[in-house]
Amino acid sequence: LIMTSFSVFAAAAIAAFLLTPLVGLLAAKGNIVDFPDLPRKHHGKPTPLGGGIAIWLSVLVILFILVAAKIVPDAKINGNQILGVTLGSLILMAGGILDDRFRLPPLLQVLSPVAAALVAVVLGIRIEVVTNPLGGVWALPATLSYVISFLWLFGMMYTTKLLDGVDGLVASVTTVGAIIIFAVSLRWDAPSVSTPLLAAAVAGSTAGFLPWNLNPARVFLGEGGSTYLGYLLLGAAMLA
Repeated sequence: LIMTSFSVFAAAAIAAFLLTPLVGLLAAKGNIVDFPDLPRKHHGKPTPLGGGIAIWLSVLVILFILVAAKIVPDAKINGNQILGVTLGSLILMAGGILDDRFRLPPLLQVLSPVAAALVAVVLGIRIEVVTNPLGGVWALPATLSYVISFLWLFGMMYTTKLLDGVDGLVASVTTVGAIIIFAVSLRWDAPSVSTPLLAAAVAGSTAGFLPWNLNPARVFLGEGGSTYLGYLLLGAAMLA
């Protein structure tokens, strides 16, 4: 499992590293750029958005390979949850591209994160038990499980979105967080392998993107990427 996880990490990192400048070039040609037109924006020139697409594609390709190889789904992550991750990420990236290109008003910006969280929760990415600090676990009622899971997913997406104001910060936090989830899931998931491999793919893709996003960033995550990383990180934590 360790060697397979390392291979997944390396493949995702290489894919994201190679895809990011290509995505940046296409974004620039499509006028999907962030202009330094506000006092809080300190980058010196228009910078392509949509770097999160490279991360998304890298994770998606790795996930499809793992599914094709029948490594996932397994006893830990079922097919509906894989579908939830995939559909939710597609919604986020589509909404993010539209926002990056057309600067949607806040009421429209929020639609894709809400829809992505709903899809994930309905398809099984939920918190169903809570550890009792005095021992044992508490099983959450179904309605409470849905509500808490939705609010936590939605909140995490906006946490990474709001953090995305410093070059490299969100990608660095996500890389470290995914590595921690990977290490924890090695112990908790035995004999399951899906969560460690998913965490390795997330860590690798953000690590591969990071060199392009360090100050001065040559590509920004964009709206879809900034929310997608929170969605991935918490989704992996829930599945752990």
